[in-house]
Amino acid sequence: MMPQLLCLLCTFRTAYDLAKKSTNDEKLQTKIILETARSLAAIDEMNTLIPAALHTQVCRMARRITGNPDPFSRLIMFSNDQALKMLPALEEKIKASRDTNEAVRLAVKMAICENVIDFEVENYDFSLEGFDSQLIGCLEKGLAIDHTVLLMQQLERSGEVLYLLDNAGEIVFGKSLIDFLKMTPE
Repeated sequence: MMPQLLCLLCTFRTAYDLAKKSTNDEKLQTKIILETARSLAAIDEMNTLIPAALHTQVCRMARRITGNPDPFSRLIMFSNDQALKMLPALEEKIKASRDTNEAVRLAVKMAICENVIDFEVENYDFSLEGFDSQLIGCLEKGLAIDHTVLLMQQLERSGEVLYLLDNAGEIVFGKSLIDFLKMTPE
């Protein structure tokens, strides 16, 4: 992603969010935000920025200032717990599917829909309280592009698969998809 001026605003907002997640101490929250402002003010050229690096820098700063090694730990534990509570019912739906393609489609949708779990996306308000309904609402929608048959064909020819995760909670549904695919007859 090429850096833009909005990257600075997003990074500043991330500093605020991380400060609030890291500590209840307003002095430490202020210190995180002010240090972020100083860091951003020292940037000479936008083309040297990598947005993800800016966010990583803010996260490290928040950890250093507060001593909190993981500002997201409460959110991660909650989202994993919620996903684990929902998993048996969703796996039953997969098992009850009429055919393999339908089962694969549902398992893939679970892996896709788990992306409702995201704590730091600009203009996206993930709600811990609404997690279940957000996930179920997503699962009820169809796939905008359905390549599940092609996926199965590709997997039949593959010796190995690399599966990457980017958010907490995703491991629950991602592992479920992987386990399902390993059991699916060729």
